[in-house]
Amino acid sequence: MSRYSKYVGLLLPATDIQLEDDMHERVSGARICTARMPLRDVSVEAEREMVHVELPAASRRVAGIPLNVVVFGCTSASVVDGDESLQFVHRTMQEITGAESVSVFRSVLDEIAEQGLTRLLVLTPYPEPVTAKLVETLRDYGVQVVDAFGLGISEDIEIGRVSIERLEGFAREHFDKGRHDGVFISCTNLPAAAESLAETLGVPVITSNGATCRRVQRLVSTLASA
Repeated sequence: MSRYSKYVGLLLPATDIQLEDDMHERVSGARICTARMPLRDVSVEAEREMVHVELPAASRRVAGIPLNVVVFGCTSASVVDGDESLQFVHRTMQEITGAESVSVFRSVLDEIAEQGLTRLLVLTPYPEPVTAKLVETLRDYGVQVVDAFGLGISEDIEIGRVSIERLEGFAREHFDKGRHDGVFISCTNLPAAAESLAETLGVPVITSNGATCRRVQRLVSTLASA
């Protein structure tokens, strides 16, 4: 008999090497069931293809499992066409799997609101067009982004190799305590452990993976106590 009573479907880009590890480390009481989706590169066109072609296919691959929660594990792709994409992601996962849907983007939005951040610095590993679309959508949702900078990496597997030390240097280069009251580090291929930079910077640091794991853990814990 399985020791797990809850099941979480995790739909990931094929080259994401961080979020699955973070989910296993940070979400307890549920089995993580992963399906992976091809992503040619980190571009608007490739992310659009992943959302509209690969996401439905990945959802069908896990639909036979009695999932309680299903997660789309890519920050920027979930809003590649703004709110239209985000609604499509949630609707598709729910309709195909019947599970509670979670997106990284909404998880991040919730934490930005909960922490009352109004002067946000956004840091990404992405090329400029992907960073720009992410920031545009954050602002459409009322998030006050003061500055945004990207590392310009177009290969997802290379994003997964970015070290905490490189992220810290990138954050120190662009952070200004007089301008920023919080930092959002975007991308599920960057580790939740980057939130430790809050100690260095002296303001809250939200990562895609940290926000998503906390959202999933809350849902799993609520379902377990029901």
